[in-house]
Amino acid sequence: MKHNLKLLLKRSRGFIFSVFAIFVIWMVSAMSETNRYRESFELCFDGIDTAKYAIMECDSVIEIDITSNGFQAFKRDRKKKSIHLDASPIVLSDKKLRQHKVNNGYEIVFNTEECLDSIRKQIDLRGVTEINPVNKQLKIRFAEREKRTFRPDISNVEFQFDGLAGLNGEPRVVPDSIVLYGSKASLDKIGSIHAQHQIVKDIYKSGTYQVSLEPVWEKFSDLRISTEKIKVYLPVERFIEKDVTLPVNVDKKDIGISSSMKLNLYPTHVTVTYLVPENEYSTINTDAFVVKAIKESDSSHYLRAIVSSFPSKAKVKDINPKKIQFIAIE
Repeated sequence: MKHNLKLLLKRSRGFIFSVFAIFVIWMVSAMSETNRYRESFELCFDGIDTAKYAIMECDSVIEIDITSNGFQAFKRDRKKKSIHLDASPIVLSDKKLRQHKVNNGYEIVFNTEECLDSIRKQIDLRGVTEINPVNKQLKIRFAEREKRTFRPDISNVEFQFDGLAGLNGEPRVVPDSIVLYGSKASLDKIGSIHAQHQIVKDIYKSGTYQVSLEPVWEKFSDLRISTEKIKVYLPVERFIEKDVTLPVNVDKKDIGISSSMKLNLYPTHVTVTYLVPENEYSTINTDAFVVKAIKESDSSHYLRAIVSSFPSKAKVKDINPKKIQFIAIE
């Protein structure tokens, strides 16, 4: 029994050793095989002062065919790096840079064969026997950066006031000027800078509200903006609502009636509802309100009442009635 057990163990060890030997041979064979694969690297152009120049267009990726020994899976363990190409020898020389002038900017073309040594130094070459860049040329196009100033337009922003609160003065925008930086070609395509459409609700006191700008500059890769948001300060006042009854004035000539004709109006007076700041109530002179009737159409027998004049500190809210019937008599 013991003899048979020893024989069995001896044969098992022999089998395991054989399997292990086959595995080692397979591993060595696999690692000695030539593998070819393609890998992409992020491409960066160094030596271009982006404060002075706007990048209009450039190759952002370089693809390289790699030949190596060993499992192809080994390449996935490599830490990916960016490939950097140095443009400073050209950019820092006015004479050389002029040779690369194209239209309103500059274009630099790198031949990858001439840059092969530099590329090799930036790649993990462990187990690599050969590299061959797929891209034969790599380009970058840039232009001298200009700047242009715009006044932000906030007409797209709707301010809704709570109760009898209202705007008492003009909104103040900070900053009141927006600067765009980029190439002249791109700047020429921007006509104005507007705030994004938004509604600010329930405003009841003076305050500052942050507003985002419509990102029209994002359509152009070379444009940069001084700020993407602005602040709008609203001077808000609490108002008192008051009514005043006023006579309706009509210029016969304006409504096409002879001065010799008699004109009857129904009604002859209207009620104007107006708002006035609480602290300005005592200074309002109601004699400064003037109501005028104008003709809406030649075929209509009604005139429309409007407030043609009123104190600058008051806000007209309503007129009742708005329509005035008229009869002209010879």
